[in-house]
Amino acid sequence: DVIMNIRRDEEITVFILALLGLKGVGARTAVDIISRHHESLCSASRLDAEYAKALNIGKVTKALQNSERSWEELEGDAFDLLESAENLGVSVLNPLSPEYPRRLLLNDNYPPVLYCLGDTDALNPEKSVAMVGTRNPTGFGARMGRRLAELLASDGYVVVSGLALGCDTVAHEGALDASGRTVAVRPTPIGS
Repeated sequence: DVIMNIRRDEEITVFILALLGLKGVGARTAVDIISRHHESLCSASRLDAEYAKALNIGKVTKALQNSERSWEELEGDAFDLLESAENLGVSVLNPLSPEYPRRLLLNDNYPPVLYCLGDTDALNPEKSVAMVGTRNPTGFGARMGRRLAELLASDGYVVVSGLALGCDTVAHEGALDASGRTVAVRPTPIGS
């Protein structure tokens, strides 16, 4: 049963990546499909071009008709991306994946795919706190931010921040000083 769930999760991820490979289909359309058709995504016998056409979404139908690349090529690209990610130790999560951050789904503009390096259990903690701020904190601000992150992490909070210099950095450092967990959010793919 677990293997079936993992296989279905990968099929959904491949489908989403193939959709995103179509010219004219972006994240917003993918999110709309996930939101409106999540039950059929989980139960359809095949997630392919025919399934995509059957959704009867104008942008998708038009993109499929006008695509210079076949659905099989788009799926091949998606499988290649997943293989590359796996070789780097990166998890590729779709919004229906159990590891996908549940709180992120409260936002109507959640990303249709997340690339995660590290412990995905940190994405859905009981307690978390976001810490962000200026790239040029004062000495006092940096010390206080680091100390606050350390105290929160020692109390079981996962500290969430970007990887920018300044306040983001001291938040991660403070959490790590307490042997806590952190989540670094980047708007670009891992490795770029």
